[in-house]
Amino acid sequence: MKKVSFILIVISLLALLMVGCKQAGQPAGSEGALTPATLDENGFLVSENLLKVEVSAVPQGPTAEPIGAAQNALIGLDAAKQIALEHCKLNMSDVVFTEAKQSKDDGVAVYDIEFYFQEIEYDYEIDATTGAIREYDYDTHRPSNGSGSIVVNPTSVPSQDEYIGLEAAKQIALNHAELSENEVIFTEAKRSRDDGVVVYDIEFYARQVEYDYEIDAITGAIREWDRDTHNSSGSGSGTEPKPTTAPTQNEYIGLDAAKKIALNHAGVSASQVTFTKAKQDKDDGHVVYEIEFFVGNVEYEYEIDAITGKIREWDREVDDD
Repeated sequence: MKKVSFILIVISLLALLMVGCKQAGQPAGSEGALTPATLDENGFLVSENLLKVEVSAVPQGPTAEPIGAAQNALIGLDAAKQIALEHCKLNMSDVVFTEAKQSKDDGVAVYDIEFYFQEIEYDYEIDATTGAIREYDYDTHRPSNGSGSIVVNPTSVPSQDEYIGLEAAKQIALNHAELSENEVIFTEAKRSRDDGVVVYDIEFYARQVEYDYEIDAITGAIREWDRDTHNSSGSGSGTEPKPTTAPTQNEYIGLDAAKKIALNHAGVSASQVTFTKAKQDKDDGHVVYEIEFFVGNVEYEYEIDAITGKIREWDREVDDD
């Protein structure tokens, strides 16, 4: 009897050993496999594989850019000016800025920066988001006196005190046209630059005659001038009849009203946009307001009749870059 009991015990032990060996040799990852386990220093069960599975199960992906981040990322006009100055190793007090504005080139928002140092003109195009200098150049100008001869280069850019002034330029144009100020309606009177020379652009109506003048801002010389007679149209050709007299400034709706008309048409508010242009201009004899602005990466352009407030032209362009 003792012999039989001993044999049964041995058989039981062998069966247990065989089951243990089979489980230990089962390939990892097979169906029904047990997770290899270890004990920590306190004797608790730890499953490293299970922990890794839980961590890896968390979905990974790119972080979405917040709405409006692109607009908020613009470096600003002052920063762009400073980037240009540092590139050419000049200080703000050394130069005279002639242009500093936000625009768009090939769908990319940029800052156009232009300034003078002595007789050298610097032009920069700077990425409005990254601050990278996309283009730049500089030119030494030898300004003309309007007669084709070359004037000796100044040792520095003219100061504001050396300009004759806008009112003087208007009077020069009126004297040349043999008109007085109460006989005309000015549609443009501004200072600009032509081929490196600072000038005054003067435009006005006297009855149905339009006068255009470009006057040297230092010498007062008339560099260019032109006059056009606009006849009334009654032929039924579809063109709007020209007025027999120029409209007065009181008849214009005003720049702020034109901006509101454009904003209402686009369905946005002033706080949502960045204006890049808002000025009075002239198109085919009509006084108009040119309005341009950005909403995020969308650019809007409007041309609005200065008297009626009618939208003559408009365009909307999405910048996909």
